[in-house]
Amino acid sequence: MPRGPRRPRFVYNIDGTSRRKCRCRLGAKTWLAHWGRKTRLALPLKCCAKFCRRRTEVGAHVRLEGGDGRVPLIVPFCKYHNKRASSFPIEIKLETVLCQASMNECDK
Repeated sequence: MPRGPRRPRFVYNIDGTSRRKCRCRLGAKTWLAHWGRKTRLALPLKCCAKFCRRRTEVGAHVRLEGGDGRVPLIVPFCKYHNKRASSFPIEIKLETVLCQASMNECDK
């Protein structure tokens, strides 16, 4: 059965996460590397914010619109979108895959 058009997805940055560190034993200890390990996808060259053409630089801690944010999600962003206020909705590209930033998810 054909699917209708996909609805846009919005995320919000989560404040106070800059001190959180990835604890994966293997590879680089960055959230961007964590995203790559968990999704098993190649890092996107461009930021996952819709219409952004800047290069991917960081793994940003976000919550999905409507989500409670108890377990932050990681999305590959440029530094500009990573610095957006937590009250500012950011539409992400439809093909964007998010992963959990839970410390329990490291090394699994």
